Amino acid sequence: MIKTVMFDLDDTLFDHKYSRICALNAIKNGHEAISCTPVEDLEKEHEVLLSGNYLKVLDRTLTMNDSMVERTYLLFLKYGIELSEDEAASYTEIYKNTYEFNRRAVPGVKELIKLLKENYNIGIISNGLFDIQMEKLRICCLEDYFNFIILSEDIKARKPDKAIFEAALEKCGCKPEEVIYFGDSWETDILGASNCSIKTIWLNRYERNCPDRGLTYEIKSYDDIKGILDYIRSF
Repeated sequence: MIKTVMFDLDDTLFDHKYSRICALNAIKNGHEAISCTPVEDLEKEHEVLLSGNYLKVLDRTLTMNDSMVERTYLLFLKYGIELSEDEAASYTEIYKNTYEFNRRAVPGVKELIKLLKENYNIGIISNGLFDIQMEKLRICCLEDYFNFIILSEDIKARKPDKAIFEAALEKCGCKPEEVIYFGDSWETDILGASNCSIKTIWLNRYERNCPDRGLTYEIKSYDDIKGILDYIRSF
């Protein structure tokens, strides 16, 4: 029987992709040289850059603001535009302000969590920094629903490392078979949890190919709350 339901945070609870698309549109519309570049292309490049320097943020060897300025500079440079230090800082501010203005929860997740809270302990496992991740939960009006939050900076391990999932199991006092985990990243969330024998629900909002349909329960959105609850209750 499932006793605890755990969630990834970014793009599972908090709609990072939506905020990022809004922010990238703001900076591309502010510079003629990239104004015709599809925002989807900018997003792909931005994700590569994010993956490249965010680990330094988690290690606290690079500040969040400096990492954002670096990504802005390198993103423009990818399209042949070399920004000055002041220009990079200015576009970063546009990105940051637009991103923050458009922060929101993933549609439907709050309604699901309210129902889950009636019968299950609810937790979060996130590769992130405490202040930043808690601010996201506060903005989404979700901060009061969770019994525990496991963050990589506290555990000194990041998903998909087994150590962070094992820490979550210890925190909730459950065996792997008593837990189910929601995540959007196949490699980080689904494989990470599965390697600890934790059942998973893969939130695949953007029609990616499922590498192994026998490994997880795939959903496209939180619209079918009854179907999701029925699946969790089936164990």
